[in-house]
Amino acid sequence: MIEQIRLRPWPIHGFAVIFLGVGLWALIGGLNDIDGWLAQYRNILPQFPSDRDWIIVVLSARFSIVCIPVIAIWCFRSVVARVLVCAFTLVPLMGIIRQLGDTLDALSWDTMAGGGLLVAGCALLYSPSARAWFAPEPLKQEAVFE
Repeated sequence: MIEQIRLRPWPIHGFAVIFLGVGLWALIGGLNDIDGWLAQYRNILPQFPSDRDWIIVVLSARFSIVCIPVIAIWCFRSVVARVLVCAFTLVPLMGIIRQLGDTLDALSWDTMAGGGLLVAGCALLYSPSARAWFAPEPLKQEAVFE
């Protein structure tokens, strides 16, 4: 197993560290502001019951959703997960572009930094060494008639 970890190029390790770091940062930040999340949740979905425990479950689920594609890419070399991660990274990229269009007073620097890191992590998945790692292994040609 250790040898397989060493075979991964550094952009794959960098992607995993960036995505898990941003996800953990969001989880810790959310757990520090449960009451704010609870107020937001009650404004957005007032028809659903909500309490502090429910917010902890929602925040934990968000972190699990971040972990799933990281595991799929890092452990199973999933090309589908790589494409989906980059497609979903367009959401924070659009948020950054939207915030840059607004006034500088309204900028949320933690959102900008997190979104920028996610875009950088996605870009690492398309570096030359990562693309070579994702490339399918060539089929071995065996002599049928020897």
